[in-house]
Amino acid sequence: MKITRKQFLEFFGASLALSATNSIRALAQTLVIDSKPHEVNGAVKVGDAVSTKIPFIKPTMADDLTLAEGLKFQKLISWADPISSKLNFGSHNDYLAFVPLKAGRSDHGLLWVNHEAVNPTLFRRLSKLPKDHPRDKKYIDEEMKQVGGSILEIKLNKAGIWELVQNSKYNRRLDGHTKIKITSERPLVKSRWAKGTLANCAGGVTPWGTVLTCEENFQDFYGEVNYETVLNDKNKKSWNRVEVKPEEGKTFNWKAHYDEPSEHYGWVVEVDLKSGSAKKLTALGRFAHEGAACVKAATGQTVVYMGDDKENEFFYKFISKGKKSLEKGNLYVASLEKGQWLSLQIEDQPLLKENFKDQTDVLVRVREAAALLGATKLGRPEDTEIDPNAKGVAYLTLTSQKTSSGSFGAVLKVTEENQDHLSLKFKSEFLYEGGAKSGMVAPDNLAFDKKGNLWVTSDISDSNLNKGSYKDFGNNGLYFIPMSGDQAGKIFQVGSAPLGAELTGPYFTPDGRNLFLSIQHPSEGSTWPDKSDTPKSSVVVISGEFLEKFCI
Repeated sequence: MKITRKQFLEFFGASLALSATNSIRALAQTLVIDSKPHEVNGAVKVGDAVSTKIPFIKPTMADDLTLAEGLKFQKLISWADPISSKLNFGSHNDYLAFVPLKAGRSDHGLLWVNHEAVNPTLFRRLSKLPKDHPRDKKYIDEEMKQVGGSILEIKLNKAGIWELVQNSKYNRRLDGHTKIKITSERPLVKSRWAKGTLANCAGGVTPWGTVLTCEENFQDFYGEVNYETVLNDKNKKSWNRVEVKPEEGKTFNWKAHYDEPSEHYGWVVEVDLKSGSAKKLTALGRFAHEGAACVKAATGQTVVYMGDDKENEFFYKFISKGKKSLEKGNLYVASLEKGQWLSLQIEDQPLLKENFKDQTDVLVRVREAAALLGATKLGRPEDTEIDPNAKGVAYLTLTSQKTSSGSFGAVLKVTEENQDHLSLKFKSEFLYEGGAKSGMVAPDNLAFDKKGNLWVTSDISDSNLNKGSYKDFGNNGLYFIPMSGDQAGKIFQVGSAPLGAELTGPYFTPDGRNLFLSIQHPSEGSTWPDKSDTPKSSVVVISGEFLEKFCI
């Protein structure tokens, strides 16, 4: 059924207007905002656009960053641009976080940028290498420099243009070669140090100002590992470690030149932007981390919400033991059917004691542990955000969740019992069912602006983009959902990506007047941003009267 504006407002408020959804199977009857697109003066307005004054755009397949009236963008930096005399900006920029150098400042600070992957064809083109150049060790060494993350000092000049502070002492790269400490109860495959960070997707910012960068599809670089259970003649269990190497020609397969254990990847990595120091936090579990939304509980502990971006995987929550550290704490996984966070601590679960040798083993193989406990399987649980206007509320995007309209995704709302992020009980409900009725598909990243409105980016996969049932949605988009006023609950498209690209990592400056956004992986047929034959992932800054009028 459809919901009214009043019901939508109640959904986001602390009321009982909508019943908790106790089963993923109930998605076939999930609530859908009445957001049917209407044609008004040549522009598609999603929602009851006849009376709205909010400008919007049509879905488009244009090879450009297209924005609604009142929004403008400035390109800040692109792939391979220099950030110092020796370092260049990486590829496939994703999650962004702006941390002021002085508290509260919105015109000067450090920008963290994730670098998720690299396109080998475009990398050869950029490096002026022949198409058949071998993936030898020298080539792989250069490819490893494209991933990880960048730290940039940036400033807003008097003309209102954002500038990179060239050769700043803060400008750094963490990449596939960087030596990074692993914080764990015991060494992982005889080591407490990892070679590099990679597959860096979304992330979060801790209450103390460090950045969390999340390693997602790690298996494409050094493969995966399986553990086979073996019983000896005394019926005692042991585990054989079996490596699954990356598939030649279909992955990056750095394993061919560097014999790094896959257990060193798939973690949340904490980075101090001022010093550049980093550490891998094993207490938060090992899986395809999309993001890590942090919130400070009343006790001073930090709670982190995380999705595992893979089909039929899970939604996790971590509660720290200390007040300014994520090195120790308890990890939980969601059962939507029970409305409970299930403990993944080996001492709490007899099933885990029977099947894992210690807590580190549970954390390395956390997907197996979550499945064993009966956690709820979800359709690509991706980004998470904390509601700034409601206590104890977190949101999760489910990019390919199957619903009655197809595999168009959904947004999940979790309300913790007693409005307490430390609670182990919750209610869950779905905001919308993706597809033509809601005007948006494949929700990926979330961000709240200063006024508390919700911004959403989409992640239509390359195989579906502008094809079949996805054709009417055009390129990947940027969407704005007012959370108050007479347009509350209506979904408005305000941006469209260049060909093949995603719009990722939306992050606002503290004053809400600037929105940092990644334009990630424009396709090989794109010429964005500089009309060359080598399209480049880039970071842009969006500003304009739209933000001034509706978001501050």
